[in-house]
This record gives sequence, C-alpha cells and structure tokens, in this order.
Amino acid sequence: MIPNAVASTGPNAELWSHLKSLDHALERALSPSVSQLTELDRDRLEAVVGFLSSSLTQVSAVASPSLSNLSHATLSDENYLAMLDVRQKILSSAAFENWQRASKKGPDVKLQRLLKATEAFLATGELFKRSVPREEFEVIRSIINALLSDVETALY
Repeated sequence: MIPNAVASTGPNAELWSHLKSLDHALERALSPSVSQLTELDRDRLEAVVGFLSSSLTQVSAVASPSLSNLSHATLSDENYLAMLDVRQKILSSAAFENWQRASKKGPDVKLQRLLKATEAFLATGELFKRSVPREEFEVIRSIINALLSDVETALY
C-alpha cells in the first residue's frame, strides 16, 4: 500500500491490505475466467493456510480482542490476527456454520478440513483450476469478507 494512503487510513490499513490480498487470490481461484493461477496467487493461498492455522491454535492471550487493540500492532506481530479474534469470527460465520452441517462435525474438525483442502491444493504443484476446492474456498472467502467488513468499519 502507498505510505501516504496508509497514513491517511489509519492503523488497520495494513490488515485491510493483507485480508484484501487473500480475498483477491481466492476470488481468482474461484473465477471461471482465470485458467491458471500465478505464483503470487500461490503465495497468497499459502498465507490463507497461515490464517487458518492461526485460528486453529488461537488462544485467548488477548484480554478483550478488538480492532482498537491493533492500533500499535503490525502484521509481523505474533498476536496480530489473534487480536481480531479470528476464531470467533469464523465460528460465527453463517457460511462456516452451514458448511457440512449434516456431518455434525465440531468446529475444529471443520477448520481442519478447510486447512487440509487448501494445503492439498497447494501440494499438487499445479495451479490449474480443475483441482480447486470450490466449496472450501467459498467458505474461506466469506469468512475473510466478514473480517474485511469489520476492518473497513474500523478504518473510519
């Protein structure tokens, strides 16, 4: 992001930019008009794996997670995404809740499935669209969009 834009949008601009890039990679993976993903898309999808992993291992180390806690944090800080209470946002997402509802699996098992589907896609080494886990990517994308909405609200 342009430094002046970061300064004028506030402390959550870096998080917004990070989430937006994750969303863009997922959008490209799901788009029928894109036949092959780029290395940048691959890097962003690997960041999605990190995002999901952090929500699996997230502990309530932050007393009261909120976007206001992020004013002095950066993406390189270990608890940056933990401050967002990503896990709670995932669990409260309607798309996540409805996904594989019939299987009656717990949230941790469902999070593991999202993580494994993304890792399996990246492990193939092929970034061709035929192997995209569509359902899982759509669920992840809806979670990221919900987080983006919260961060955009905090920017203003």
